[in-house]
Amino acid sequence: MTLLYFALGAEAQIFIEKLKAKKISSNPKIFLSNRYVLAIGGVGKGRLESTLQRVFEEFSISKCVNIGIAGVNSSDILVGRLFCVYPKMEIALITKDIPTTKTDVKKETLFDMEGKYFYDFCKDRVDEVYIFKVVSDHLDSKILSKEFVKKLIHKNFNSIIKEIE
Repeated sequence: MTLLYFALGAEAQIFIEKLKAKKISSNPKIFLSNRYVLAIGGVGKGRLESTLQRVFEEFSISKCVNIGIAGVNSSDILVGRLFCVYPKMEIALITKDIPTTKTDVKKETLFDMEGKYFYDFCKDRVDEVYIFKVVSDHLDSKILSKEFVKKLIHKNFNSIIKEIE
């Protein structure tokens, strides 16, 4: 089965709906469809690792996909743009435990809160690991609404599914 991992419910919503996934667990939130396990782990390394540990104990996972939002340090990159950070390495990704609002990094870079942890956990367990990030902001400090996040991910649903199938 293919694991689709999200930190936020708003990131997962369109995938749950389109893949007709049924909820099988509330803590952590795990959904199941015919070919996919969808997990919403929350923000942070600890939550990610405990969620992934449970998924790997309960399911035979052959491919891992992280889908989420990320800030970018370049105003030349438009909000809503999709990047395949891994394996295509379309742009650099820095994972931090707190939201990034400032950086000295000059190279165009995405900033998130789980991508590297996801890769590190999955890379020795499966042959295929993907990380997709949708640009959500330019390292702004404002809180993003759930509706805004849903729209960003929804816009890129077909492109992501096409890449992973």
